[in-house]
Amino acid sequence: MKWAKRTWLSIIRRPFKTLLLFLVIFVMVTLLAGSLSIIMASGKIKEQLSEGIGPEGTITMDYSYENPDLNEMFTYSFLENYVDTMESLCANENVISCEYHVNTLANALYSDLWGNENALGSVIASLYGTNVTEPALFKEGTLHLTQNLSGRFFTQEEIDNGEFVILTNRDLAKASSGLSTGLCEVGNEVTLSIPINYNYLDNSDVEVEYYKFNAKVIGTFSGDGGDSRIYIPNKALMKILEEADSFFAMRNCHADYAAFRVSDLEAMDAFDELAKKTVREIPGASYESSTTIYKKNAGPVENLDTIAKVIFVAALIATIIILSLVVVYFMQDRRKEIGIYASLGESKKHIISQLVLEVALVAVIAISAASASGLFLGNKLSDYMLEIQRYVQRQQDLGDLANLPVIYKPMFSDRLDTRDAVIDNFAIEADAQYFVTLYVVGEVTVLISCGFSMIYLTRLRPKEIMM
Repeated sequence: MKWAKRTWLSIIRRPFKTLLLFLVIFVMVTLLAGSLSIIMASGKIKEQLSEGIGPEGTITMDYSYENPDLNEMFTYSFLENYVDTMESLCANENVISCEYHVNTLANALYSDLWGNENALGSVIASLYGTNVTEPALFKEGTLHLTQNLSGRFFTQEEIDNGEFVILTNRDLAKASSGLSTGLCEVGNEVTLSIPINYNYLDNSDVEVEYYKFNAKVIGTFSGDGGDSRIYIPNKALMKILEEADSFFAMRNCHADYAAFRVSDLEAMDAFDELAKKTVREIPGASYESSTTIYKKNAGPVENLDTIAKVIFVAALIATIIILSLVVVYFMQDRRKEIGIYASLGESKKHIISQLVLEVALVAVIAISAASASGLFLGNKLSDYMLEIQRYVQRQQDLGDLANLPVIYKPMFSDRLDTRDAVIDNFAIEADAQYFVTLYVVGEVTVLISCGFSMIYLTRLRPKEIMM
């Protein structure tokens, strides 16, 4: 009788021992399956959060009247330092894209637009400096060029050299009188100005002095969010402000927010440290990283993932130890049978193969059953642990408010909407990856356990076995 056939007969003729082996493997693999399902679900949630949030950092400016550095922020030296700092951050090896802006108020005087010295009034616009060829509002589709055949975005050379070229909002194309201006025609050279001084006359009139400069229209755009905006390279705007050299001009200047996209979340830690250190040297600036948002929202899932990994490793070690002892016990109980096989000339290789195959076949059935029970255990365990973490972290976020009756708590004291959504959306699903991983882990664990057990068999001789 071949050893493979003996394997099957050995399984069905020892129902009690086969059932005992099945139960041992089933219980241990259920723990493995439960923790594995949590680990895989946590990985998917973290990956979704990572992709949704993205490895990004933003710098914003505080222009509130309560800011003690407010006056300092309306100086050319401040803007110059801001631009240099942003450029140094953009040059960081981990940064794959960045965008920052400087802006000020500008005027397109009617007299300059129409070549008529008697034309009164002006078109007021926000001169918006940019360091990128295609600003973000265009990339996301909020703004779009209105003359696709002739209009275009900036070139990198124009950005780097600070050339006097502009993109104008189509709404600036007509003055209040309804007459066309040169701002609407691509290729036109227009004269723009920024106010640099106000002279108050005796008759209560105000005479405004302007710093004028020429710029070429390379494109016009439309869309919500553009307002009365004129885009120009940052370096060109800084040249204008430097040459204007006016206190009045600087009162309308602002350093706008800056946004940085980093290669990946792992690189964010190094960039965060650099950005936070850099921001401290810029009055009124504050930095916020997507890793902060990620850690806040993914915190419960990260903790659950850590606990699940500890359970998985512990269950794996326990499975190997317990299953090894069970297999050794079975072999001791079958010493005479094994001794007879050896006495009849059966090689240890075939004897070991039979015993391993017996355990492996029972393990396949046990793992199949444990895959379902593991999902159930994983769902119950994850729900329980996440709810505990939700409660604990809510208490930490509320602080002293946590002990107040609900009716006295501020309406907006709960800041956990996003984090709660992450917890609520946490779901364990059975997919091909789960089953394949579980079968591989389960069978490898069984084989390792059998390997340790077979050391006992290889050291025995037929005479010792029969005694």
